[in-house]
Amino acid sequence: MREKDYVQRMIILTLERINQVRDTMKKFKRMNRIGGILGIILIATLLSVGGSGEFQITSDPRGQGNPAIYGNIVVWEDNRNGNDDIYGYDLSTGEEFQITTNENSQEEPAIYEDMVVWMDHRNDNWDIYGYNLSTKEEFQITDNLRTQWHPSIYGDIVVWEDHRNGKSDIYGYHLSTKEEFQITKNPLSQLSPALYGNIVVWEDFRNRDSNHYWDIYGYNLSTGEEFPIAVNRGDRVHPRVYKDIV
Repeated sequence: MREKDYVQRMIILTLERINQVRDTMKKFKRMNRIGGILGIILIATLLSVGGSGEFQITSDPRGQGNPAIYGNIVVWEDNRNGNDDIYGYDLSTGEEFQITTNENSQEEPAIYEDMVVWMDHRNDNWDIYGYNLSTKEEFQITDNLRTQWHPSIYGDIVVWEDHRNGKSDIYGYHLSTKEEFQITKNPLSQLSPALYGNIVVWEDFRNRDSNHYWDIYGYNLSTGEEFPIAVNRGDRVHPRVYKDIV
């Protein structure tokens, strides 16, 4: 593996670990909105043949968290303006830039190539918005009055957790055609989707019993086939998918 590819992979692994911790803290924060600022300083670690080096990406005293990375671009949610905005950083140039400026909260960014998506509270409910880094155009993906949040993106597809049906389902959206589609229709809840290639995975409540609540299920966007991944083995939460590994 080339050193450049290795370094980039180490950055990805570091930020994914930070994100796992942040996800847990985020759920606690939503359940307990009392005093204090939940903050995190983004640190990336570079490992190379000659040794290791660490560099700081953000230094503002307010909270920065929920990082995501693609190529040379790191994005995160940032509380420096008194509300959560989405910021970015170009690893190749060392340049930081602001993506959202709305006075309401924008949180949990995800990025693929030049597309950034996030959950946005500007309409007094959570919607999914996006931004094209190349054209610098912002666009709205969902406009339903119920909650849509926790987006994931790969290629032309954005997926998220959607509460329009009185419980949480997984929905998707084609960026090229602007077509929205429903992925899960089980009467119980499905949440926290992740996407890679044609595979979507999520937490699923359909088999809950006295010993566990959450399983992991998946869906193949190409075939339309839904399938269980980890069922009745104790709670399984926060799935991630990369190639053929969940």
